[in-house]
Amino acid sequence: MVSLVACCGVLSPISLILGLIAATKKPRGFAVTAVVLSILGLLVIVAWLVLPLLLIGLLGGIAGAMGLGTMVVQFQGAAIAANVEQYIQANGTVPASLASVPDLNQGMTEDPWGTPFIYEPDPVNNTYRLASAGPDGLPGTGDDIEIETDMVSDIIQQQQRQQQGGAPTSLPMPGSGQGGSSTPAPSGTTPTPPSN
Repeated sequence: MVSLVACCGVLSPISLILGLIAATKKPRGFAVTAVVLSILGLLVIVAWLVLPLLLIGLLGGIAGAMGLGTMVVQFQGAAIAANVEQYIQANGTVPASLASVPDLNQGMTEDPWGTPFIYEPDPVNNTYRLASAGPDGLPGTGDDIEIETDMVSDIIQQQQRQQQGGAPTSLPMPGSGQGGSSTPAPSGTTPTPPSN
């Protein structure tokens, strides 16, 4: 498909120019055919470039209407928080702003509704708050979406322990109120869940 579009993208304008030049001379049959085919080729190029953008916009609007924007914000927020946590690990302090995080794609710092994420660093405690203003775009209202930065920090710390050869641990599931167990069950036995 890409080669077809590239071929049309290169040859269509050239054939359009040559077809228009040839249309000034007799016989004009092939010249008209060249002009029509080159216009069709240009339409393919335009459709190939514009259609994906239209689909992305349409799907984004559908996702927002269905309430999937919250899920997108959580994924974006987790990615931002992971970059911030890596910055903290490398520099020992929270970044002053999201713009000062070198590996962070700055295009990702806006929520699906076009509002920049709310980032509030706390250098004294070496923590930060990350949130989205929500669909209304106004911070401090009921539709704000908080990003669970503690969970991202726990996941990154667990990955670092595993990379350093430490024993794998399981993280608590959000809302479970239970911690994980750091000791694996002996082979050939079935682990028993903790009792409440």
